[in-house]
Amino acid sequence: MNLNVLSAKPVITGGTESLTAALGSSASMACEAVGYPQPEISWYKRHGNMPRDYSVNEGALKIDRLRPQDAGTYICNAQNDMGKYEHTTRLVVGGKALHKKRCTSVCHF
Repeated sequence: MNLNVLSAKPVITGGTESLTAALGSSASMACEAVGYPQPEISWYKRHGNMPRDYSVNEGALKIDRLRPQDAGTYICNAQNDMGKYEHTTRLVVGGKALHKKRCTSVCHF
């Protein structure tokens, strides 16, 4: 009996490239990967610590109550027994969260 077991390095198939979000709001960055065995996804921040209010659910990084120091480059790391693959996402944090306001041409806040 000849048994072939297929293995594959992780490949990130979808992810957020860049994101701009307002101070005090939430930001969610996607990261989807395939491979065999199924890769585990983790996140880290380049040149800094992870924010105080973050969670990872199904590969997506969510940061609540954004602060200025949360801005930067985040790296999604997909890893299995065959290797790893990384994807970067740039987060820009600026301004205050805007209340929803409808306007027909030019809005001034």
